Amino acid sequence: GDASRVLTQDVLKRLAVLDADAYGAWSFIDLKRVLDGTGAEPYKSDGRMVVGAERVSRALTNRDSDGSASAAE
Repeated sequence: GDASRVLTQDVLKRLAVLDADAYGAWSFIDLKRVLDGTGAEPYKSDGRMVVGAERVSRALTNRDSDGSASAAE
């Protein structure tokens, strides 16, 4: 979407819709684990955990070619 911040619970729902086999069982801990160190870590905004859309986009652009985050489990 066009939101600058997305609730982490919504990110998890969207990932599950994209690929239920890879992301359906993910929790906040899994999301945090793959985002740690990327510059796109979840943070609190108005008392709720969110991720910044621009930060995630930048992290995806800058990532190396080691494969998908789901493969890192």
